[in-house]
Amino acid sequence: MIKLFFFLVPFLIILFSQEIRGVLFTLDDPASLDLRPVLRLKERPTPAEFEEIYAPEEYAIPIVLEHKPDVDAFDPSLFTRSALREVCGDFPLVEENVEECYSSEEEKRKSSQCHSVKYRDTKKNDQIWAGLQYADPVGENITTFGDLLEAQDNTNSTTTSEGFSNWYLHDAPLSEVCPPLVSKLFVPPYFTRDYSLIQFVEFSPESIKRGTIFPSIFVSKKGTGSGLHADGGRSRFWTRQLSGRKLWRISPPSQYDKLYPTKKRFHSPTIFQASIIEPDFVAHPKLDKAIVYETILEPGDILFVPGGWAHEVRNLEDAIMIGQNYHDDHVLQQRKLYSESWRKVYEDVGLDNALMPIGPALLDDSTNKNETT
Repeated sequence: MIKLFFFLVPFLIILFSQEIRGVLFTLDDPASLDLRPVLRLKERPTPAEFEEIYAPEEYAIPIVLEHKPDVDAFDPSLFTRSALREVCGDFPLVEENVEECYSSEEEKRKSSQCHSVKYRDTKKNDQIWAGLQYADPVGENITTFGDLLEAQDNTNSTTTSEGFSNWYLHDAPLSEVCPPLVSKLFVPPYFTRDYSLIQFVEFSPESIKRGTIFPSIFVSKKGTGSGLHADGGRSRFWTRQLSGRKLWRISPPSQYDKLYPTKKRFHSPTIFQASIIEPDFVAHPKLDKAIVYETILEPGDILFVPGGWAHEVRNLEDAIMIGQNYHDDHVLQQRKLYSESWRKVYEDVGLDNALMPIGPALLDDSTNKNETT
């Protein structure tokens, strides 16, 4: 019996070693993230300074450009939910010229070609990008921007299992769902280079002025958000908070392995199992000491997210923001190494032809008066 006991001890130790290590680790050194504040700039750099100091791929980090009332022609009264309902409430939310968007089959109506209304399914964070599922607004007779705003505010609704307050207008073309706002907003001069548009639009000053090219709008209720994800193709991202407050946590590509990536796009992870806002160190022990940058965006703040950085967000209040993925010189240098189509853009179109500002007005990078979004 004694011999059997000594024979089994090593196997028992191996069997329970993970649990034992977890208990001892918790007692000696509680698991935690390596949280760091996002750099916040109170003074605006010039576009040339931003390009030289903050933009290069090898040392780019998230940056917040704090709202400057004396510089920004930013009127927060234009970006309340009631103001949006009044100005843009009658504009269609669902694509009117696509037959499938009004199909009798629900799954056909849940499509990116139909609308940009989504909700977060926390059980699928590791399966779908940002954990965001397409909702079915047509099935609920929600077909205009105003319909959605009203439904989001209807906290008593039990019509859908996910609840209308969890519905999120996510990455919707501003020029389609709220055209009047296009003339009120501008792209900051730091982010006016986007080579990707060469492939998809008639890239001309006329198309820019018509609002064909413009950032997306995001409209959400308090408590909503997105799961941990990275944007495809290592594209960069900028956003401006128009109203409400939003928590951002952002982690660099060097931490991918600690975030438990599950899927890749263009050779770079975009979907992750872990959460860096609600970390579970038991399920994801490698999260311990993962480097994570944190900031809370206030109305008027502008955030720059470098390409490939994983991020997770929560809306601390009802929130409205605009944002845009873009591919500048730094991203193109990365992408042309492994994408034949991007190499063709780089070689055949030429850099000079691509260096055109984006937004409802052509911006002069030498001035600060156009820094508003």
